[in-house]
Amino acid sequence: MERLSRREALKRLGFLGGAALAAGCTPVKVLLHTYPEPFDRDAALVDRVLAALAITVLPDAGVDAATLARPFYDERFPLHRYRNFLASDLCARSERLCGTDRFELLGQEERARVVEDGLAADAITEKLYTGAIFLAQIAFFAGIYDEESGCTFLDFEGRFRPRPLAEQTYPDAERFLARAATVDGNYA
Repeated sequence: MERLSRREALKRLGFLGGAALAAGCTPVKVLLHTYPEPFDRDAALVDRVLAALAITVLPDAGVDAATLARPFYDERFPLHRYRNFLASDLCARSERLCGTDRFELLGQEERARVVEDGLAADAITEKLYTGAIFLAQIAFFAGIYDEESGCTFLDFEGRFRPRPLAEQTYPDAERFLARAATVDGNYA
């Protein structure tokens, strides 16, 4: 058995204490994956939680939850790398604030309270929550996943569709034109 010197023992304890302290820090939690393992294994759980988040920030959307959660999985947006952590953080806050780790089963007001708590957390968590909310709202209002139907909530019709001339102008558009000084438009 190796004997540790006092200096070596203090060094190791200091390292372990620093690591334990850093594990409570959000960036370290994300990098070290210190959130519960089911969020890395169970895609359906993550999907349910993120869909509930999207419904929370877009309560009157009238769209199915899977469509609202779609931007969290889109690899074009950097947030997709943090979706598992975001889902685990929502469930942990739900457990602390509401007594259940099933964020997706909470009522609208309780879910809103959990999201507000995340927005009031440390700077990194606040940025993560703000980005998630912004991404869900932009994806919905811009209709980026359904360009055909757009967003009926805003009367955004989606992709351009040619309209008949009668729908684009006034019924008697000629009355707005100036009177011609000559028949052929030549003043000479």
